[in-house]
Amino acid sequence: MAESTDSQQSGQQGPSGGSSAGAATAVLQQRITELEAKVDTLEGDNYKLREDRRDLRGKVRDLEGKTPEEGGVILNKEQAALWTAYQQIGKPVDLKAGQEKLATLERQTAIANAARYAGPGVQYNDQVLGQLVPESAALMVKTVKDAEGQESQAAFIKIGDGEHSLAEYAAAHWEVFMPALVNVTGNGRNLTQQSTGTTFIPQKGQQPPPKPKEVTPEEIRAQKLATGRYGSI
Repeated sequence: MAESTDSQQSGQQGPSGGSSAGAATAVLQQRITELEAKVDTLEGDNYKLREDRRDLRGKVRDLEGKTPEEGGVILNKEQAALWTAYQQIGKPVDLKAGQEKLATLERQTAIANAARYAGPGVQYNDQVLGQLVPESAALMVKTVKDAEGQESQAAFIKIGDGEHSLAEYAAAHWEVFMPALVNVTGNGRNLTQQSTGTTFIPQKGQQPPPKPKEVTPEEIRAQKLATGRYGSI
């Protein structure tokens, strides 16, 4: 009876142990499959990283070849188009000289117009006005109306934020220069023009010197005989 019982227990344990081993093998195989899948994924990612690194190295080489020299700049498309247009106009030094010349001509024109319309019936000497007006000031001519509604042109001067009638400003700030400033003709120049040559002022009552008396041959002969150093001639 004891042997029969041991035999039955041994028979019952065999199938149960084999079932446990099979389950463990299945789990292990599943883990191996998952690990292989992760390895494949990592290898794919590693390959992509190597490709990206090669692409980045190529881009770096391209950028290094396009890097400007020291002090240079990189222009975008719009800036490059403007730079090309500037080059067609001329060299920077020529453009600067042209701007300075234009500014000088504009200032001279503004001074001439302001001198012409300094005030009602009054003109200024533009040369004197040009020496008095500060470089920072702006001159302009505007249409104004009098008490009767009559329109006329009048010059104004703008210094900083303040704008004044040129005639009023001149009277307030250039009083000592007013005789030279307003002593003009219709063309805006001084009434008294200096002569470029030498001027001789005639003296009252001055007569031209008398002409030398002509001496005849007979008078010359008589003067020689009178000296006694000559014989008869």
